[in-house]
Amino acid sequence: MITPAYLRTNWLALGSDTSQDTLLQVLIDTATKQIREWCGQPLLEEEEYEVIIPQGLHTTARLPFQGVPVELTSFKYRDTPLESWTAAEADTYTVHQDRAGWWLYSSDFLVHAQYQALVTVGYALADMPANLQAACAYVAKELYYATGSSGKDDRFGVAAISDGNASGSVALTLASVQPTVMDMIRPYNIKLRP
Repeated sequence: MITPAYLRTNWLALGSDTSQDTLLQVLIDTATKQIREWCGQPLLEEEEYEVIIPQGLHTTARLPFQGVPVELTSFKYRDTPLESWTAAEADTYTVHQDRAGWWLYSSDFLVHAQYQALVTVGYALADMPANLQAACAYVAKELYYATGSSGKDDRFGVAAISDGNASGSVALTLASVQPTVMDMIRPYNIKLRP
């Protein structure tokens, strides 16, 4: 979601000192993983995400994403679980977004038993919204302070975090920052979606 340089210069006042960049990357990766879990969906662009849609009574299916870019890469159908997937005709489906999230429309939804949508979900690093960057930087900064690497006391009682164990005992730090971060990530949190 962010780079070590962004965290160093904007949140930790380390300037151009790159000596801790490996640790900062581990903390950023830990923060990104936690924020993704809190939101319940990918935020950083991922390869492909599979959505299986059963036959329904409607021509529209809600995709399980909100507030993030979604690009449909393929749409297929089959009539039994033992069949191979067959590509749907391009003019039989479309994807659109509204305030409630992402929707897939297909005139075929009433015809076949099961559908597979392959989508790319999330932002490219260069396009990450400022509030998601801030949330990631805030969590990574607090994890950094908890390592003792900052020269400050271990404020949250977390054992020193090194490059090898940054994903270890950080539950107390993550629990302490969650209320602040939840407001920042609210637009992307599908767990709060109506």
